[in-house]
Amino acid sequence: MASQVQYRRGTNAQNAAFTGALAEITVDTTNGTLRVHDAITVGGSNIATVAYVTSQISALSANSISFGTSSVAVIASGGNIRANVGGSTITNTYSSGLAVTGLISATGAVTAASVVGGVITGSSTSVTGTTTAASVVGGVITGSSTSVTGTTTAASVVGGVITGTSLSVSGNINGGNLVITGILVDNTGNLDLQTTATNGNINLIPNGTGNVVVTGNLMPTANATANIGSATLSYNTIFAKATSAQYADLAEMYVADTAYAPGTVVEFGGDREITITSATHSTQVAGIISTQPAYLMNSTQTGEHPLEVALVGRVPCSVVGTVRKGDRLVSSDRPGVAQALDVNLYQPGCIVGKALQEYNSTEPGVIEVAVGRS
Repeated sequence: MASQVQYRRGTNAQNAAFTGALAEITVDTTNGTLRVHDAITVGGSNIATVAYVTSQISALSANSISFGTSSVAVIASGGNIRANVGGSTITNTYSSGLAVTGLISATGAVTAASVVGGVITGSSTSVTGTTTAASVVGGVITGSSTSVTGTTTAASVVGGVITGTSLSVSGNINGGNLVITGILVDNTGNLDLQTTATNGNINLIPNGTGNVVVTGNLMPTANATANIGSATLSYNTIFAKATSAQYADLAEMYVADTAYAPGTVVEFGGDREITITSATHSTQVAGIISTQPAYLMNSTQTGEHPLEVALVGRVPCSVVGTVRKGDRLVSSDRPGVAQALDVNLYQPGCIVGKALQEYNSTEPGVIEVAVGRS
C-alpha cells in the first residue's frame, strides 16, 4: 500500500519531461490526460484519456450486453434467469448455433423454420402447440421423452436425427432423410420413409435376434411390380400359403453332361444324371428342359451343368412331324426332339407328354405340351 499520493499538473511538454514518484498522478493540461508515474519512466505510463473512457461508455447499447468475440456469462445462484421478449423474436446470429442444455418447456408454438445447425438437448422436451422444422439443416433434437401433440413436419430435414425413448405423433410423419433410433413411433396417419439417393435402400435392422414384425398387410404400390428377394439374394425357408403361381410347371434340378436349351427332351443316362434323347420311343425319357418353372425342387443341386427338368405341367417342347392336339408325344430320332406316338412302337414309360397345339413339318419347331401326361 502506498504511503502517500502526490498530485501535480502541467503542460504536455512539462509532463513528458517529468519523472514522478511511485504512484504519483499528474494532470496534462494540454491534452486533458492523467499520467501515472512509477519513479523510473520519464513522462509516466498507463495514460488514460477522458476521450477513451467516454468512447468505451458510449459503445454500450441501452438494450444489449456484448463482449467482443468471447462469451458473456449470466449466472443466477438459487434463482431463475428470465428473458422476456414481448411479441418479438430471440435471434442467434453466430455460425456455431444456439445450444440449450437444460429443460425446455413451451406452452405455445415453437417454430424453427430457419434454425441451421441448432441443437436442443435436455431430459424433457414438451411442445403443446405446433413444431415446424421444414428447413432445419443438421438440427438435432434429443431427450428421453419427446412429445408432440400437434403437427410435426420434417419434410426437408437433411441429416436431422431425432432420438429418445418415446416419440408420439398424432398426425403424419414425413421424413426425406429421417433417422429414428430407440424410440416408439405411434402414428395414426401414414409413415413414409423415403431415401434421398437414387435407388437407395431402406434398411430395417433389429438388434440381436429380433424380428421385423408387420401386423398389417405388406402391399406393393401396384399389381405385380415388386419381388421378395432376388436371384442373387434369396430367402431360406418361407412359411406361407400360396394361392397362385405365375408359371406353369413343376420341375426338378438334375445334373446334365452338357447345357441344353429349354424345350429339349432329355432322358436318364450319359456321363451324368441326364442327357439328350437320341432314339425314338425311348423308355428312359425324363422330361423336358423347363423355361420358367412355377416350383423348382432340389434347387440347390450342384454340378457343372444343373438343369431344370419339367416333370408335370405346361412347357414349350421341340417337336417334328405331324402332331395334333391331344397326341401323346415320345422321343424321336432327332436329338432332343419329340414326335407323335407310333402305337406300334409303344412301350410303357416312353410317353413324355400330350400336345396342346397342332404342328406339321419335317423340320423341328416348338409347341406347348402338357408334360408328364401318359
